[in-house]
Amino acid sequence: MVDHERLFEPVSRIKGPFMVTYDRSEEIAQFCDIYGLEYRRIRMSGTHHIERYEYIICNDFGWFDI
Repeated sequence: MVDHERLFEPVSRIKGPFMVTYDRSEEIAQFCDIYGLEYRRIRMSGTHHIERYEYIICNDFGWFDI
């Protein structure tokens, strides 16, 4: 089992630019809010062209236009 919070705490301290994708869930949105991380929901097309949503977590969305 993945300890998501153990990942989010050090990511929140990264000084340089970063971008992470993550499965969309309420738990992940809560961790982003707790650690002050911005996120956007995006539509992804995976294997067999099945569409689903994920989060992009980033510390600078200036480049991102949805």
